[in-house]
Amino acid sequence: PGWSDWAAITSEGYSRFTINEQGKLVRYKTRDDQEAYSTDALARLASSFIADAAQAGDPFFLMITPRAPHGQAEPANRHRNALADAALPQTPAMNEADVSDKPNWIAVLPRLTAADLAEMEAYNRTRLQTLLAVDEMVAGLVADLEQAGVLETTYLLFSSDNGYALGDHRIMREKGSAYSESSLLPMVVRGPGIAPGSTLDVLASQADLAPTFAEWAGASAPDFVDGRSLASILAGNPVPADWRQVALIEHAESGNVSGHKPTWAALRGMEFLYTIYNTDEQELYDLRV
Repeated sequence: PGWSDWAAITSEGYSRFTINEQGKLVRYKTRDDQEAYSTDALARLASSFIADAAQAGDPFFLMITPRAPHGQAEPANRHRNALADAALPQTPAMNEADVSDKPNWIAVLPRLTAADLAEMEAYNRTRLQTLLAVDEMVAGLVADLEQAGVLETTYLLFSSDNGYALGDHRIMREKGSAYSESSLLPMVVRGPGIAPGSTLDVLASQADLAPTFAEWAGASAPDFVDGRSLASILAGNPVPADWRQVALIEHAESGNVSGHKPTWAALRGMEFLYTIYNTDEQELYDLRV
């Protein structure tokens, strides 16, 4: 309900999957003459949608969410040997030597072994390989928009649902913490009136996406919406004086793979991160230092 076109993967996988296409279940699997790959299948469906929507001449909204790099990341066959030299990102938090100042769920974690780090490096390389098909998808859809003559009147926004820890603070292959590796996300926007190459140092939230899309479309966001439109700020206007100083982030622990992370709520500002756990532990970080 609410969508004119619908294509959603119902049986997840990279090379064997089922897509609900307009209510019809379509099964995909690799054959000798053609690889079935979920990112590519979604890209083709999105390309077809753009062609039809642009021809109709009406404003349109397209949301596309490939699986990559979730789960046991599986790259397309054409990318299996790519990025052979990709190393595990090294940050000051990588396999942190002293975690005695951390809450108990971190403090009990042992230091990662050489085998742990090697496993994560291989896994990270596979994740990056799956994203090469996403890169191709984005490039292809931009080309489709340009060919249809609507690229310069279309906003494109690229983000993610969560970050991921690969050894930071000894956390091995896990999401759902308040730390920046998991909670600080990229957001890249291109579109009319947005200065190319500019970077905005503004505290934004995923809650801001819906009202931003509404303003771009000339619609009003309902009063119950928590976020605020980013449209004016993205267009280069001054940040409103009453813009948020903190963003609320929450995580309810329910059957996480690790099974050890507590429920928490956090406030993130431009210069600090404050977290309260349901274990009565608290953390406060000065992000400037």
